[in-house]
Amino acid sequence: MGKCKDCQFVFAEAVDLGTNSGYVRNRCRRYPPVMVDNGGDGNFFFPVVADDDWCGEFRGKGQQQHGSR
Repeated sequence: MGKCKDCQFVFAEAVDLGTNSGYVRNRCRRYPPVMVDNGGDGNFFFPVVADDDWCGEFRGKGQQQHGSR
C-alpha cells in the first residue's frame, strides 16, 4: 500500500520553527481545504499527514488521473 510521502497529492511545506531545523509539514491536497474554527476565526486548511500515513485515494507521483490522456 502506498504511503503519503510517495503520493502526488501531498505537498511538503517547509516550516520555520526559528531553529533552522529543516522541519517539513506534509499537507494532503486530494480534496479542497477544510474549515477549522478556532474560537470564532474560521480558517481553511489542507489536512496534515505523516510520511507513513496512507489512504484509499493514493496515487503515486507521475501516475495519470482517471480519465486523463
